[in-house]
Parts: sequence; C-alpha cells; structure tokens
Amino acid sequence: ATLAIDLSFIKYLSFNLCSSPMVLHKQALLLTFISVLGIHQLPLPAEAECPLDLTSSNFTLVASVCSTNADRAKCCRYMNAFVAVSVSRYANHTADLGVAPDLTSICITTISRTMELYGIPTNATLFCGLGTKILVSYDCEDLTTVTQMLRSPKFGDVSRNCELPFRCKSCLNSGITYIRSLVDRGNNIKMSTCRDATYAALASRVDTTSALELASCFFNVSELTTTPEFPPSPEASPSPELADSPSGNDDIVLSPRRSHHGYHLTVVPAIGIAVTVFSVMMLAVLIVLIQRKKRELDDDDSEGKDHNPTKTLPSSLPKVMMIHEVDCAIGMKSNTTPDAAFGLSHQPGTLSILRSMESARYYLQNNLAQARRKGYDIVMTTSLSSDVPVGYFSWAEYDVMAPVQPKTEKALAAAFISNCIAQNFRLQALEALMEANVTIDSYVEKVEALKHYKFSLAFENTNEEDYVTEKFFQSLVAVMQYS
Repeated sequence: ATLAIDLSFIKYLSFNLCSSPMVLHKQALLLTFISVLGIHQLPLPAEAECPLDLTSSNFTLVASVCSTNADRAKCCRYMNAFVAVSVSRYANHTADLGVAPDLTSICITTISRTMELYGIPTNATLFCGLGTKILVSYDCEDLTTVTQMLRSPKFGDVSRNCELPFRCKSCLNSGITYIRSLVDRGNNIKMSTCRDATYAALASRVDTTSALELASCFFNVSELTTTPEFPPSPEASPSPELADSPSGNDDIVLSPRRSHHGYHLTVVPAIGIAVTVFSVMMLAVLIVLIQRKKRELDDDDSEGKDHNPTKTLPSSLPKVMMIHEVDCAIGMKSNTTPDAAFGLSHQPGTLSILRSMESARYYLQNNLAQARRKGYDIVMTTSLSSDVPVGYFSWAEYDVMAPVQPKTEKALAAAFISNCIAQNFRLQALEALMEANVTIDSYVEKVEALKHYKFSLAFENTNEEDYVTEKFFQSLVAVMQYS
C-alpha cells in the first residue's frame, strides 16, 4: 500500500514537472526523489545486540522488591547486583570489565526493556541510575580488564579474602581497603564503579552460583537465585499496557543508598558540628546545675543536723544522706556489673527475653512498645499487658505461721528510700508527716529493719499503671519471715 501511494505520487509529480519550462532541472530533481524513495524501501541492516547474558538474572525477584516503597534502597541494590553479575559473566568470556562503548546504550536499553517486561517500574530504573550509576562497562582508574585488576597492587589481598568459602566481612574489608587505595573518598561514583569492577573481576573466575554468592556479600542482598525460566526476548516490543504503564504503582519513589553519598558528605559534618556545640552547652549547663545542687545539699545537711534528732539505728544498717528533710541513700553496689543486654545483637533462632520489675518512667526499655522495637520476643514486666506479667510476692516462699515480732523502735514509722529523684510527691508527704511531729526513721536496708516498726511508709518514686511498690510486700515478708 505504501509503494502504491509512492508510485501514484511520482506519476503526479512527473506530469507536473514535465509541463514546466525547466524540464532538465526538474527531471534531475525527480530522479533524486525516486532514489530517496528507493532507499527508504530497502531493508535496514540488523541492529546490534547486547552481548550481556541476562539469563542468570532473576528479574522476577527484582520486580517483587521494587513493587513497593517498603525498602527503596534494597530495590537499587538488587538491580545493581544482577547487572554486575551479567557483566561478570561477560568478563568470564572476554576478560573485559564491560561492553564496548558503542554497545553501552544498546545494553542499557535492552536491560531496561527486560526489566519493564518483568514489571519493574520505569521510574525505578531511572531513579536507581541505570546507565549513570549502574553501569554496564567499568573503568576503575584506567583498569578496564580482569588482567589489569588482578595485577594491580593490593588486589591479591582481596582475592585471598574473597576466595570461596569466605567470610563476607573479611572480603568486604579487604575490598574497601583496595578501593580506597585507588580512589579518593570524596568521589562516591568512582568508588561505586570500582566496587562493581572489583566484584566483576572476582566473579569472572567462578561459576554462576559462586558469582551470586559473592554478589550477595558485595551488594548486601540476600536470596539471590537464578531465574527459574528464561526472560522474555529483549527485542520483543512490550505490550501497550506495559509500555504505557510499567507498573500499577506509577508514583513509586525509590532512593538508592549510594545516590545520596554526596548529600551525606555535606550534611554529616554539619550535624557533627551541631551535636558537638550542643553537647558542650549541655555540659556547661550540667556543671552549673551540679554546683547549685551541691550547695543545696550542703545547706540541707547543715540544717538537718539541727532540725532532726539523731536516730538510733538497728545494728549493721548503712548510713544515709539527707535529701530535703528526709534521709536518702545515693550510690551503687560495688559487686554488681552493668547490664549490657541492650547493646547486644540478637542471635538468629534464639528468643530474646526482657524481664524487669522497674518502672518504665526510669527504664524506658521496659515500655512495651520500646521493647518491641528493640526486637524482644518475650516481655516480662509488671504491666499486665506483658507477655508474661511478673508478680511481686509468693506466699509459698515464706513461713506464714511465724509469730509477729515485738515493735522495739521509738519512732512510729520507717521510710525506705533509695531513689532520691522521685517523680511524685512522696518526699513532700514524708516532710509533712515529720512537720506534724510524726517520728520517722529512714533507712536503705528494708527487711532487716522493718520488723522493729509498727508502720512502713511504702511510697513509690513514680505513679504508673500496674506498677505496685514492692515495699508493701516487703513489709509482709518482714512480719512473716523472721521468727
């Protein structure tokens, strides 16, 4: 049909040209036009193909990772990993770290079309930098072949540490040391390219399964497997639906981790300076507050000596420090070690359990939501919403038939305070009782002293749901444990 239209147009043009006075020039123009049409009708030479082997790239896995916004950087890492695997397979046959320059755009187009056919959004490939950051040809400081990489200084350490079976951490550390010996730290694009070139040089000497294992380490991705079936032909045109809308989620926003390195280089120093200045200011404020508090404690101590009579303490009970009008002990036991549970990483396959009877006001990790965020599988606190609520008292532990001990102390009540920074009114309540001429002794060691008093002022340092003071149950222990 096209040829018939062209011939009819030629007849019309020939008739008009022949009727013109300048027949010779018009005939030459006619011959030129016919030549152009003839060239247009000739078949074009076959388009060059991308030499990269994409059959080992599981783009179905990439599509599943890139289909949501859950982990945007992970999408780019998977994409980069499979492209690097295909380059390493090419290097295995040619010893070149990538395709020739005239094939670069063809390979980028082929990979992009293949990803579209598997449902990977077009804006994902654009954002991840397919062709700009994710390359198909690696030039690491003029090292463009596997042989050049293997003969470069310090690459022998990388080969030894990354020889299968290998420890990923040791392999990565040696790779980072090698790349930093070639590239300045500020050039993040070049460092990323050299990272890919290092991987391709190593993976070119092993089989596909081992190459995928290396890629899992180098690009921080897991579950790398070969595609269960051959990918659709890259030359095949995508369906109109795929061409118009590669994915139902057109508004996906992907953020590759390495694409922000330049931004991090400018923001991180500024954040560091701000944190340092803030820390210095807070230190100065703390010094002022500590000095002021020290003066207040000194004043209260001097006044307390005149205000409160000296108490007759039971034997072997520790001395206490005055806080306001109430004695309070400050310090820590020397035979205890810090609890480092919150700094330990959770071992896979092992349940992690948090058990505590302290208030979440002082120990934020005891908050149920906070404990969940930290990854604890089982939470045991005083909250009744815990997986296993922790009780305060067990009658089975004590002799309930023990006789009541005589009350020998002159003071009417005893108060036991070990936390001097209460978040409620308990210190003020004790002060009010003392101002009302109620004699109160205060100690640190509870059970030993409680049996000598008629009353125990069991004031807790904070008010919290399901958090009952243990002092109430310690009073029961003091009554029933000692005979």
